Amino acid sequence: MLGCHIEMTATPGVDYPVLTTYQPDEPPLQLPLSILRDVRAALDEIGEEPQRRAIGSFILCPWTSERAQMQKTVWCHCG
Repeated sequence: MLGCHIEMTATPGVDYPVLTTYQPDEPPLQLPLSILRDVRAALDEIGEEPQRRAIGSFILCPWTSERAQMQKTVWCHCG
């Protein structure tokens, strides 16, 4: 994944509030291959209907193109 933002706290499944600028416990950008595989599997499980889903070390936030045009697109918060 390119252009990802790590917006997660140190607590699994919990991200920082939108527009938070101070994120002292944010994990590093580098992700192990195992998390990327888990992200792919979760996206496959969700299917065609976009929905927010917290899964341990990441949160999927797939938005429709209409919503993405209104706000910055966020697909996945990982940690």
